[in-house]
Amino acid sequence: MNNKEVSMFNPLKLFQKTDEVQIVNKAEVLTSQLIQALREKFPVEISECTDNGLDQYFPAPHETTTRCFPLQEASDKDLAWYSANEIWMSDFQTMGFRERIEFERLWFKRNNTHPDRKRTATMCSGSPIPPHKNVAMVYWKTEKLIIEWICPNSKSKYLRARRPIQS
Repeated sequence: MNNKEVSMFNPLKLFQKTDEVQIVNKAEVLTSQLIQALREKFPVEISECTDNGLDQYFPAPHETTTRCFPLQEASDKDLAWYSANEIWMSDFQTMGFRERIEFERLWFKRNNTHPDRKRTATMCSGSPIPPHKNVAMVYWKTEKLIIEWICPNSKSKYLRARRPIQS
């Protein structure tokens, strides 16, 4: 895998493949177990939800699924200023909450740092919570992983979704 670089001195680098990470969403793993794996490495703060609530709102899939995502620290800048509602209306496929938690674990394992630590947050628009379809916002701040819930109309320059790599 090659890093995508843009260089006026080597235009061939424009055609190199971006690093990607394969996220496996395992049917036999509860969401609370994914969070616990992160807590063994660093603090995790979840706003207004228990681990049991996470298992209820974000159940494991019936079958294991796999999707690839760009291995980038910040979420997709092309999706800045898009709300979850606008993403759903546009039919964009985006990262779900369980995928974002696994992305955090893999990023930390590989880089010993955290994605979304420089003023960006991943909006997990792929996993709305009933009844109001709120979505998780995940980011790193003040030495801990923060998970908060936002309304599906929320949008800003720094709140962005992550799109899978289309095969």
